[in-house]
Amino acid sequence: MTKVQVEGTGNSLQITLPEEIIKAFGIKAGDDLFISNGESGAWLSPYDPKLESPEGD
Repeated sequence: MTKVQVEGTGNSLQITLPEEIIKAFGIKAGDDLFISNGESGAWLSPYDPKLESPEGD
């Protein structure tokens, strides 16, 4: 588990992913990710348009 800090810029919030996470998961600038609620917290996963719900949940 890796701790990240939420930062604010204007009306947006962002997190910065540490280098070890970027390398471990092969994340690149411009990649799309899903963020979803899990029983134990938020989950990030690769974006797959086939899995997107019409309600945006």
